[in-house]
Amino acid sequence: MLIREPVLEVEPSLLAAIGRLSVNFNWLEQIVEMLLERVAAPESTGLVQILYVEQAFRRKVDLLMNVLNRLPDFAVPSSTGQWSLFIEGLRPLLIEARNLTSRRNKVIHWHPQQEDSKITESEVLEAAAEVQKLALQLVVVSLSFDKLLAEGLDAE
Repeated sequence: MLIREPVLEVEPSLLAAIGRLSVNFNWLEQIVEMLLERVAAPESTGLVQILYVEQAFRRKVDLLMNVLNRLPDFAVPSSTGQWSLFIEGLRPLLIEARNLTSRRNKVIHWHPQQEDSKITESEVLEAAAEVQKLALQLVVVSLSFDKLLAEGLDAE
């Protein structure tokens, strides 16, 4: 008995959209890792990577959220509340990142051979655009954190 591989016809434009989503999500994950390193150990030599190197994206986001929740215990907020603004600005973006993981997984773990499993190019491109937008927002927040570091962790 011969076993044949199924031949799947997937539109090249859909494959390109899936690729765009994958690349954008990879960028988002790298930014979360960078933020985790900067926030958890701003003076570190990269040792903090041990905590997340083989973790799923959701776990990295949860780890960063936990670090943020404890940050006020280790950094005295400035009189203008810059630390609180940083933390409160980052928290909703991380929640959004967690939510986008589900959308990304729906696409990446798509089973095209199942009739009830459908995705469209427009839905994939929309998710890719949302991931890219969130990544850019996290870059802006990261820059604000760099500014706080330049002013000093315990600046009043």
